Amino acid sequence: MGGAKYKYAGYWPRMWAYNTDLVILLAVYYLISLVVTTDRLMYLVCFLITVFYHAIFESSHWQATPGKRLLKLKVVGTVNEEMSLAKTTGRFLLKIVSLFIFYIGFIMIGFSKKGQGLHDKIIGTYVIYEDPELLSRNFH
Repeated sequence: MGGAKYKYAGYWPRMWAYNTDLVILLAVYYLISLVVTTDRLMYLVCFLITVFYHAIFESSHWQATPGKRLLKLKVVGTVNEEMSLAKTTGRFLLKIVSLFIFYIGFIMIGFSKKGQGLHDKIIGTYVIYEDPELLSRNFH
């Protein structure tokens, strides 16, 4: 994926999108906590909801979670391919690796020319602006 045709999203727009998604997920977690009474089951249910939230939205025609969509971002593979459920699930699960190595995989986004984190590099994805005309909209 190259050329000036795409505007790669950097660290800060992706962080804002993540925070937006987190607010949505926290509301869902709260509602689930009213039904689920054991901690272990709550952790499992919240983890599965989080995985499916990211995987399903990013493999949809939006190619983005609601947070990314709000900021006009989308997740693509090479040559602007649409994302499969398997690829988006793998992408999300690889983010866990970044957590265990002191967030280095996320910090990489700020230093990568194409804004890729460790999970993006491994799975072969990019986060780009939906509209190349958004080049004037700069969040970083």
